[in-house]
Amino acid sequence: MTVLPSVLVFAGKMEKELHYSVMIAGMVLWFVTAVLWVKPDQHQP
Repeated sequence: MTVLPSVLVFAGKMEKELHYSVMIAGMVLWFVTAVLWVKPDQHQP
């Protein structure tokens, strides 16, 4: 979600505006999943 859009813009197959939207969506998705993945275990004393 971050490498392919950049390659498509370089190749002229994707508009820059769409590229920005896809990159922002990938960033938000990464931050949401990273926070959920690193969330501390609730069952430890």
